[in-house]
Order: sequence, then structure tokens, then C-alpha cells
Amino acid sequence: LAGQFASAVSAEKQVMSLQRHGVLLADLGRSAESETHIRQAHELARKRFGEADVRTVAAYQTLGWFYLGTGDLERASEYLERARVDFSAL
Repeated sequence: LAGQFASAVSAEKQVMSLQRHGVLLADLGRSAESETHIRQAHELARKRFGEADVRTVAAYQTLGWFYLGTGDLERASEYLERARVDFSAL
């Protein structure tokens, strides 16, 4: 049980680190690298914690804000709407 807890904490820290790094890269104008990090955070959260988890939903939101910042309004809307619906269901 202690090993599972440590693994979950480690995964959570990794998700948060990837997201933060992605946001920082976006702020620096490094969009391709940023998208890679944010997508990795989303995939890790989804695989480790499942779709119905606040960490996964937050990753959808981060992807939405990223795409909004790049001007890709269609993708931004898709991810932000997904986050809104999923947050409402939590």
C-alpha cells in the first residue's frame, strides 16, 4: 500500500512538473516544446489517474488555454469545453 501511495505521489508530481514546464515554454514562445510537455502531462494523468480525476481534467484545461494562446480557437474550445463538462461531473 505504501508503494502505491508513493507511486501516485510521484506521478502527480511528474504531471504537475510537465504542465508547469509546458506553460513556461509557452510563455517563452516555444510553442512546439510547450505542446509536447502539456500533452505528456495529460497522457500521464489520464493513464495514471483516469478520465474522471481532477488532475486529468486540469490537464484538459491547460491544453485549452495553450491552444487559445496559439490562436487555435477550435481546439481551444474543444479542450476547454471538455474541462468544463468534466469539472461539473466531479
